[in-house]
Amino acid sequence: MNQDQITAKLSQISNKGLEATFSLSEAALENAQKLAELHYAASKDVLINAQAGIQQVLTAKDPKQVTEIVTVDSFQASGNQAVAYQKKQSIA
Repeated sequence: MNQDQITAKLSQISNKGLEATFSLSEAALENAQKLAELHYAASKDVLINAQAGIQQVLTAKDPKQVTEIVTVDSFQASGNQAVAYQKKQSIA
């Protein structure tokens, strides 16, 4: 094998390495974008639900009404939302 053949072979190997690196980088960016979208959607949902709950508590007339608003069901809904988020995250 002469010097030109060695140089050509090294160039070919280098190009394949760059192609693989580019492909992996593209896949990583796509997954990062999906994960960012998932985080955004989950954060938005949590904030909307929290805002609604806080608004109900702030408009309550007495402490009894607050305890009726803050029930086990409201905590269960938050738990269900967290579980759904985790499931989506493990898929993405």
